[in-house]
Amino acid sequence: MVPLSVAGPSFSAAPEDPIVVKGPEVKGGELSIAECPAGTRVAGGGYAFEAWTTTNNGNNPNFAITRDQPLTNGQGWAIQSFGAYNKNRAYALCTHP
Repeated sequence: MVPLSVAGPSFSAAPEDPIVVKGPEVKGGELSIAECPAGTRVAGGGYAFEAWTTTNNGNNPNFAITRDQPLTNGQGWAIQSFGAYNKNRAYALCTHP
């Protein structure tokens, strides 16, 4: 009888899989940049608000996005917002060329 060896599937990310990178959490008016690792380029991006202020007795969020775009060198994503007490963070989706 020959022994049977069965290996389970591997769930590690392949080098070609997209990588999500997050930038630092910053206050309103400051720039958060999510930079892609070496050897990758940005394919998309966005942002998340971690905290924000409100107006009208808490009924209206008080923020505005002033920048939400890829870096000109294609190596990451930048986000900037208005609002002194807001906190936000950039995210970049990076892929291998």
